[in-house]
Amino acid sequence: MAITKKKIKPMLGSVLVAVILWVMVATDKNYDYQIAVPIKLVRLAPHRTLYEPIPSEAQVEVRAKGRSLLVLWFYDYEFRLDFPDIRTSRRIDLDDYLDALDLPGALNIEVLSIIEPKTIELKIDEQVEEKKPIELSGNIVVEDGYTLIGYKFTPDSVMISGARNLIRQIGQINTSTVDFKDRRNGFSETVRLIDPNPGLIKLSTSTADVNFDIQRLVERVIYEIPIHVINVPRNLIAEAIPPKMSLKIKGGEQIVAAIKSEEIVAEINFSKQYKVDREEYGAEIITPPNVNWIESIPQKFRLKVRRK
Repeated sequence: MAITKKKIKPMLGSVLVAVILWVMVATDKNYDYQIAVPIKLVRLAPHRTLYEPIPSEAQVEVRAKGRSLLVLWFYDYEFRLDFPDIRTSRRIDLDDYLDALDLPGALNIEVLSIIEPKTIELKIDEQVEEKKPIELSGNIVVEDGYTLIGYKFTPDSVMISGARNLIRQIGQINTSTVDFKDRRNGFSETVRLIDPNPGLIKLSTSTADVNFDIQRLVERVIYEIPIHVINVPRNLIAEAIPPKMSLKIKGGEQIVAAIKSEEIVAEINFSKQYKVDREEYGAEIITPPNVNWIESIPQKFRLKVRRK
């Protein structure tokens, strides 16, 4: 037999009324129920902090009417642990701090017991602040014919605060991983700083600006570079023949253009290299940072040695 719309409406109405009546009866009963309560450490004694994390939540058994448990889903609640006088590490029993359980009073929820954790270890240390350098993580690849001279952070360091024994283990603050390819011009980026111990360490800033110096690679010959003979015995005089050299160098365009001959060191170490029957000597050449040398003219030198 077909069911008409006129018959469906009364049926749906009856079902809806039955559901409402069931919900009213069911939610009026008391239930024992486990809830997960976030744990928040409000404070410790001045200049004290944790060096190990505590559990993020506690499993708590409560008793309340069904309607209160349903409404509880729409509330924020937490275990607010406030220890303004605790200065040293200790273990606390959560059952002793049930009054710190911040549940809505209007819901008439009874706390029966703490299921887990029963206890919490508070690992406490002196809170300190230190400045740490920032270290870049990742890759910067430049196009052929260009070179990365370096990069500079602003700020160049970051202030971090936390437990003394954690802070002393941190050498630098790393950035998030960057990956820049095919670059030929200098550029700037804002990078995120990585907290090495989230929740236990605080950074004075979460980001830093970094400026990358990229220059075109060029070559240049530097003339009239003096040859120094070092570590010569006091009773001798040693001179390089010829006394000066030319050097072809390669590096960033701006750096190479500004280099002077006195910024390049060319040395012959007498005590290590000199032999009576040796005729020619090579010079050790030291160039400024980010500059390489390609060829020296001449490549070998003679030593003129005489007594004082």
